[in-house]
Amino acid sequence: MGEYLLSKYPQLLDVCSTDGYNVLHAAALGGNVDLFKYLSSKGLNVYCKTNNGVTVFHMCCDEGREEMFRYLVNRYPGLTSVIDNKGWTALHSACKVGSVEIVSFLIEKGIDFNALSNKGKTLLHRACLNGKFEVCEYLVENYPHLLDVRDKSSNTVLHDAAWGGNVHIVKLLIEKKMDINALQGGGESILHQCCRSGKIEMYEYLVNHYSELLEIRDNFGLTVLHSACCGGSVEIVSFLLERGMNINALSNKGKNILHIACINGKFEVCVYLVENYPHLLDVKDKSSNTVLHDAAWGGNVQIVKLLIEKNMDINAQQRDGETILHQCCRSGEMKMCEYLVNNFPDLLEIRDNTGWTVLHSACNGGSVEMVSFLLQNGLDSNALSNDGENILHIACMNGKHDVCKYLSTNYPNLLDVRDGHGQSVMDIATECGDIDMIHLLREK
Repeated sequence: MGEYLLSKYPQLLDVCSTDGYNVLHAAALGGNVDLFKYLSSKGLNVYCKTNNGVTVFHMCCDEGREEMFRYLVNRYPGLTSVIDNKGWTALHSACKVGSVEIVSFLIEKGIDFNALSNKGKTLLHRACLNGKFEVCEYLVENYPHLLDVRDKSSNTVLHDAAWGGNVHIVKLLIEKKMDINALQGGGESILHQCCRSGKIEMYEYLVNHYSELLEIRDNFGLTVLHSACCGGSVEIVSFLLERGMNINALSNKGKNILHIACINGKFEVCVYLVENYPHLLDVKDKSSNTVLHDAAWGGNVQIVKLLIEKNMDINAQQRDGETILHQCCRSGEMKMCEYLVNNFPDLLEIRDNTGWTVLHSACNGGSVEMVSFLLQNGLDSNALSNDGENILHIACMNGKHDVCKYLSTNYPNLLDVRDGHGQSVMDIATECGDIDMIHLLREK
């Protein structure tokens, strides 16, 4: 079929997806060696990469295409050493798919079994993360030093195994004397990890065998219950509450579990908590953010509608005077912005304690689409903060190049305004040392 199509439509050879995948990548993915040979004979570059730096060899290893793998190794051995943009080698890809045969073969061919990805992950991290027990067993038995390597976030392979959800791998690693109470860089335990990833079976195993993990908070004061709300599993959240975890526990910033579910856009968890623990609606964090503020930041319109149905104050301002519209404009949540502006236009008029309009907040966030939308809805492009900063000042000092280009092109008068300290946008760019911004402004 492939040969027929190309004979009729040779232009298909040049077609690439937006991600840079071409027909040669597709052939490697499918594993048809004859088709791959035919395509390469038509002049396609076997060493081509996608936008992410993925080669045809990565792709066949990713899918465990052994016949394709052996052909490429023998015909194009140079492919075996190519690393993609994330630092993954083909050996990492083989660990992801779980082929012990391919993994062992590549190692025998001299591929570095100590190779690390850009995030510092080893082969064993990747096999654990993807739940590939046979590969984990092979690596642990033959390269036990990999057990001691932490990635750049200080995740052990046990953390990645907990995230991946394969209980057999966790048992294997514990048998190898790995520390069940080890914490990664942010202070998360392996129970935090599986609660965030929503792995029910892993959760049940850890809680039933290592209940002391329930007491650990991470560096931000988040309990495993907070992590479960971040992950979005109602089943795990309800299990934890049945185990007696404190429904009212607060993070270091004073956020309860409903704040966390809202900011992470977990609608089902929000529904469960609001219906069963409505007092959580009344809690403000240490910055006086309501759960509605965090829902606006998170961008899930369904959650905001749910909270408004529960009579939460749409005009509430947090400690710095920000409304929920300020919040979503800073976080760049376009659908939330459209919903709020279309249904609660009075929010457009509210300034925070520094005199920022929601347009200032949008420029801080960096979304050109949102800035344009607000201007189309009548926001004053010349509005100044209490310190005399216009919207271009804000975009410039926060390094939002696309917004600066849009504003300086469409509202060139903003370039001439000096803030309350006498600074122009060029002064700010110079003070920040932003060379690209300086060049952009000079062109204007």
